[in-house]
Amino acid sequence: MIHRHTNDRIKIANQQLIKQNNLTLVFNLINRLEPISRVKLARLTHLSPTTISSLVEELIEEKLVMEIGSGETTSSGRKPIMLKINQNSGFVISIELKAGKISGGAYDLKCNEILRKSVTGHDLSALGDHLIRFCEILMDESKLKKENLLGISLGIPGVINFNDYTVVSSTVIERLHTNKTFYKEVDQFYKDVPILMENESCFAAYA
Repeated sequence: MIHRHTNDRIKIANQQLIKQNNLTLVFNLINRLEPISRVKLARLTHLSPTTISSLVEELIEEKLVMEIGSGETTSSGRKPIMLKINQNSGFVISIELKAGKISGGAYDLKCNEILRKSVTGHDLSALGDHLIRFCEILMDESKLKKENLLGISLGIPGVINFNDYTVVSSTVIERLHTNKTFYKEVDQFYKDVPILMENESCFAAYA
């Protein structure tokens, strides 16, 4: 028999997941169709105007979205307030690990490149430190603040065990599988930032 409190926790978790999915949906629509109004977002998503307003306000509070003034209307009613992505409010870092080289860059919320660079000669036994240092160099040279870092992606040329985020094998970088801690080291250093590690060919497919 499932305890009532367990049901409550499941219900809350489901509600949080639905809200997060809706936030992602609204953000992506604004990103793709900006400038766009709340009314049009409600029409496209089939969500209620109240729900859309709540989601948009949360995105504005997080400084991910901004209002840019009134748009045109075909009726005699009030002109809609238009929305767009606040592309300079945050950034992401994307890193590719290659044989003897770490490459990557910092990008704004519209995926515009802020800075891209490469460093050579990394030591696999200290790979976590090298990746952290690479991120810090990107932020220092771009004059970006760590508190505005929204995510880091790691493109790895190998087979990844997603149960513990270790590399099982790599045809490009020999002995990469011997370092079992580099993902955890990066994840712990940037503990409030989502870290996505994936095979580099998957990232290429997403792009």
